[in-house]
Amino acid sequence: MASIYHYGYDEQPLSLISTQMMAAQTRPPYKRGPSSAWNRLNQPPADPLEQYGFPSKGETKLNDFRAQEKYFAKIQERYMKFCGSTGGGDALEKAFDQLSLSSSGLPPQPPQSPAPPKNTSPTTPLDSPQTTRTTNTHPSSPKPPLSSSSSPTTSSPSSTAPPLNAELPLLFTAMRKLRESLVATGRAGAFARRAYCFLIRAAILAHAWEAYHPALLHLLNTIHSSPVPGSALSAPEWREFAAYRVLDAACREGDLALAVELWGRMAVGAPAGVGVGVGSVAGGAGGAAGGGGGGVRDRRIGAVVRALIRGDWHGFWRLRRAVDGYQRRVMDFAEEKVRLHAMKCLGMAYNQAERRFVERCAEEEWAELVRRGCGWECEGEWVMIKKRKAKG
Repeated sequence: MASIYHYGYDEQPLSLISTQMMAAQTRPPYKRGPSSAWNRLNQPPADPLEQYGFPSKGETKLNDFRAQEKYFAKIQERYMKFCGSTGGGDALEKAFDQLSLSSSGLPPQPPQSPAPPKNTSPTTPLDSPQTTRTTNTHPSSPKPPLSSSSSPTTSSPSSTAPPLNAELPLLFTAMRKLRESLVATGRAGAFARRAYCFLIRAAILAHAWEAYHPALLHLLNTIHSSPVPGSALSAPEWREFAAYRVLDAACREGDLALAVELWGRMAVGAPAGVGVGVGSVAGGAGGAAGGGGGGVRDRRIGAVVRALIRGDWHGFWRLRRAVDGYQRRVMDFAEEKVRLHAMKCLGMAYNQAERRFVERCAEEEWAELVRRGCGWECEGEWVMIKKRKAKG
């Protein structure tokens, strides 16, 4: 009985404990994950560009000057990373074209036919910059990368175009927030000038006239004339943004009289110490386009306006290839109008013409002209514009 008592209450429990300890060492530890209810309460990390709302809808955190500077630095960093990730050139240009199409919220319109329409009146022009004070503006700084493509660009997306990256709309939304905060605080000075310059250039590349037009007016009329140190534009900056304003009036608004008026008005408002010419943009060799523009005027801008006044499509296409990428994007607003005018002139002057000649006049390949609705027939290297009626 003693042995049985000893085995039942002493040796057997010790052996069971040792077995359980060995099993516990070999068994993997049990890890319980957090409850799904707690996961729903934890918000994902927010994007730094989305941490602020629109000041026009009541956001006040971005009205702090230091917050504006940090936010602008983040916008610049992300913008440069995006431009570098696309590889530049045609890929970057397609990304901006897709943004300009998607921002309207409407499907792209079908191309217009080269046939002369009944009503070709230009777009209703906006008020001149010195009579209109618009508080809706857009920030800017170093020039964003340009597209290296020199071929004519079209806003119609191709089937091989890459999908629109979500980063670019996010960046332009952040730029709008920064612009609204600058307007709400009435900020001027070097930072406001750099911010507006940066965003005007970016909006021009995206064909977002509703973004760069009010920002351009605010920069030229309000910030440049502000007494705050560092607000005034330098001579090269004034020449650059005054040229954008003149091109926008001539090419997008279609108001050539306003463009000529702005040409002279911008010269009067040039920075101190800069030579100013008095020639007329619509005049002859003594005008602004012929060498009388002074230090603040760009000859090519005056030549563009004169080409639109005269209906000189050859000069317009030549100047479009000569200007920089930003000015070319503004001139794209008049591209279809000039092409339509060239095709109408060919239709009235020729019964048939060489295909290459038609392509040079329209600055477009023949296949693209047919896709846009051109009804002329191409027989080999000749385009039949009008067929002679048989005498009967």
